[in-house]
Amino acid sequence: MSNCLLFNQNISKACRDAQPGISQIYIANFDDLESVTMNAEDTKITDISGTTASGATSGYFYTVSVNKESSGFVDNSDISIPDGRSIYIPTLDFRVSNMDPTTRSIFKQLSQATVVAIFKTVDGRYYLAGRNNGLDMSAGTMATGTARGDFKGLEVTLEGLESEPVVEIDTESVIISDILVSS
Repeated sequence: MSNCLLFNQNISKACRDAQPGISQIYIANFDDLESVTMNAEDTKITDISGTTASGATSGYFYTVSVNKESSGFVDNSDISIPDGRSIYIPTLDFRVSNMDPTTRSIFKQLSQATVVAIFKTVDGRYYLAGRNNGLDMSAGTMATGTARGDFKGLEVTLEGLESEPVVEIDTESVIISDILVSS
């Protein structure tokens, strides 16, 4: 018999305190990420290190400020019993308001770059998406809207293919501000 993982945990009923949504996103070039270290239980990220093309070893994640209730994350599994495989498809959707030169530049860069993303959930937890293979823009729209109440700006979907589901970052070990590009 193979050494496959066995299900060995109870799942408790939630306390109805889960807060959906994303409050902040941080994006880095996939090639700038050098290593990601997991804890002994393989349940949380305890270290993230990288180097930019210019040689900087800190400040390689860029901040993407998002509006309330405009961003979300889904980690879908694609399992094939006949093929004996399972993959995970991390998908990060977000909006950036406005149509200015900076927004246009973000749109163009994300359409060509492979990136990794840290996202902060509304309840204050941080996760890293695309850590093994990166994320690529699978859909993007820059639009004006039609009516006065419509959204004007950039809508982006970043998608990846991973062998494992997304992992939470241990913020007691990883100091998020140390890996951000200063504004």
